[in-house]
Amino acid sequence: MVLTNPLTMKTKILLFLIVIPLFLACEVNKTTNFSISEPDLIGTWNLTKMAMKDGSINGVSAHGETISGNCSIVSKDINMTFSFTDSPKMIGVQGSLTTEITTTHSSTMVITETFDTHKEPISSFDWKLNPDNTITVTRDPVLVFTIEEFSTNSLKLSTELNEISSYNGEPVTIQGRLNMVFEK
Repeated sequence: MVLTNPLTMKTKILLFLIVIPLFLACEVNKTTNFSISEPDLIGTWNLTKMAMKDGSINGVSAHGETISGNCSIVSKDINMTFSFTDSPKMIGVQGSLTTEITTTHSSTMVITETFDTHKEPISSFDWKLNPDNTITVTRDPVLVFTIEEFSTNSLKLSTELNEISSYNGEPVTIQGRLNMVFEK
């Protein structure tokens, strides 16, 4: 089954609440062998790729069907930036992208949604670079990213997701490793 726009506002809000935390998600325990400083992050980074493979999802679909199985996320038509500022240390997200969340259990369901911060703005959040090459983003809950790779013009982040949201009054959980690639 393929679901495309128009989706109800409730569905859009749920997908927004699931996908945007994927940008800024959960805990990690990985260390890296390169050095990065806060000034290295300052500026605008263009998101070029965002994907999750081999994840899982549990919840309820827009039609009241139980969703439980494998989950993958792929972003397309990406025109989104993440801006790190220094004074104050804030991270802002601007732009748009289309995500496809594919779930597989007894059948395959693809949920396609477009996000546009001009229509649905995302608040800016405080950020901090940690000595273990992770970035902490202060919101409720606090979110942490691992910096997998870094060069002057390239940044790769990953995180282990364990996001819980409410969909049609029922909890929806997405778990897996999300990878994001940025260029300056």
